[in-house]
Amino acid sequence: MYKLEDDKSAINMMHIAKHYGQVHMFVVHGISEAEVVENDLEDQQGLLCGAELESGEGNHINAEVQEVEKEVQEIEKEVQKEVEKEVEEEVNEEVREEVHEKVNMEVEEEVHEVQVEVQMGVMV
Repeated sequence: MYKLEDDKSAINMMHIAKHYGQVHMFVVHGISEAEVVENDLEDQQGLLCGAELESGEGNHINAEVQEVEKEVQEIEKEVQKEVEKEVEEEVNEEVREEVHEKVNMEVEEEVHEVQVEVQMGVMV
C-alpha cells in the first residue's frame, strides 16, 4: 500500500493502473472540519493525467512521466532478458536430461542384446 500525497505518487499510481489494469484506492480522512483550498479541479485532473496546462506549468510533470516510462521500459527489457535466460537454461537442462535418459535406455538395450547373444552362443 502506498500513500498518495503528491504528484509523483499520483504518477506512480497511474503507472500501476496501466501495468495491472486497475488500482485499488482507499481514502482515509479525519472527522475534523474540511480545509477549503481554492484550486481549479480541472487543472489538477490534467496534472494527474499528465496533460499540459495552458500556462506550461505541467511541463515538469510530463518530463517526470516520460522519465518514469523510460525507466519502466528499461526494467521491462532487463526482466525480459533475465526471463529468457532462465527459460533457456531450463530448456537446456531438460534437453540434457532427455538425451541422457535416451542414451541410457539405448545402452541398456544393447547390453541386453549382447547378453542374449552370449547366452544363445553358450547354449548352442
